[in-house]
Amino acid sequence: MRRTATFAALIIGAVWFSGCGSEPPAPGDLAVTSAPDGATITIDGVLTDRVTPAVFTGLEGGTYRVGVSRDDIVYRPDVQDVDVPYGGRVDLHFATEAGILSVTSAPAGGAIVLDGVDTGFTTPHTFGDLDPGQYTVDVVLRHHRSEPAEHTVIVERSEETVADFELLVASVVLFEGFSNVRCTGCPDLVAAIDYLMHGGGYGFDRFVYVKYAGPVPFALDPLYRSNMAMVNARSQYYAGVNSFALPTLFTLGRLSGAFGSPAFSALAGAIEAGNLAPIDFYLTVEAPNVGDLAERNVPCEITLIAPYTAVDLAAYELRAVLVYSEVTTAIEYDPGGDEYHWVARQDAAVATSLGTVAPEAPLVVDVALDDPDPATNGLTPHGREVIVFVQHTSSKSIIQAGSTMTWDPDDALSTRRPHSGGTR
Repeated sequence: MRRTATFAALIIGAVWFSGCGSEPPAPGDLAVTSAPDGATITIDGVLTDRVTPAVFTGLEGGTYRVGVSRDDIVYRPDVQDVDVPYGGRVDLHFATEAGILSVTSAPAGGAIVLDGVDTGFTTPHTFGDLDPGQYTVDVVLRHHRSEPAEHTVIVERSEETVADFELLVASVVLFEGFSNVRCTGCPDLVAAIDYLMHGGGYGFDRFVYVKYAGPVPFALDPLYRSNMAMVNARSQYYAGVNSFALPTLFTLGRLSGAFGSPAFSALAGAIEAGNLAPIDFYLTVEAPNVGDLAERNVPCEITLIAPYTAVDLAAYELRAVLVYSEVTTAIEYDPGGDEYHWVARQDAAVATSLGTVAPEAPLVVDVALDDPDPATNGLTPHGREVIVFVQHTSSKSIIQAGSTMTWDPDDALSTRRPHSGGTR
């Protein structure tokens, strides 16, 4: 027969009344466990202050209704009746038929992706009702890369599997290409970058690209003539405008190759190497009217954020470049046609000797970039963005980049989403 007394009144310590003066029976013990641990325990509807595993001692013998609950776990059943004998012990176990996966990261807040699908949850989170089997787990946090890149886990019935990630600030690789509408080898270089942007699985969280249109071999290149002083200055910044042939590619401020080299595999390797380089800060840039192509002046707010530790950037300068993400020319230039992408419009050093950036004090720099009038050179822009980067003042090595390119927080994988246009 079930007792009607409350659990609180049944704990040993209550006085045993006996008219005959006989010794009270020895109390019983109840051990409650669960798979996984950490479930809160109720006894006869009363919430205890214990979680599994737990042992309740000194109970009056009889039948108890025991329940367990944990927000992220589905126990089946979650309530059981148990008979506790006087002077004895009974073990009660709760389990789940489902598989359990806990995903954690440091820092927390990364979007959790299972088998390529954004779950809508962020770390830390436990999936308590998964079908047993193999899962691929990714954690995505903007401006960060994960170590490891992904976990492949086996989730088993009634067992908890943990996938833990370390999230490190990611380095965005900057490619600077110097080319011309009629240079031998330009299409090869363009095709390699285009492949990365569209089919290689790399996106704006991994690399950004700037095209500087040079005068060789066709001095009437309309992209070059639209801003000759800027292109010449950037060429001379590296090696002198006539000291390297076109096309030429710089990766993170260092010469990578010319005449269409390096190929796709080398570009991908450069992205991986740069992205894995230790870095402690990232860049954001806001340019509200960058999409209003009628506005020639583009105000920007650039922010350097060191989220975890102070960074000494005294030997570095902050640079910004306004680019046309897509632009067409008045006539077609064989073999490139009339459509080009990521063409530099203004390049400027906006801050020098950046000093120390601390976690509690992000560095904010305001700058306005001027877009030369494209109509005077037969150009029609169809898209515009701002790319920013931090470059060493003497070695010219670039350690971080960022851009106004969009990132969709509703899709954890959107940072790998390719742009709709090509790269020529």
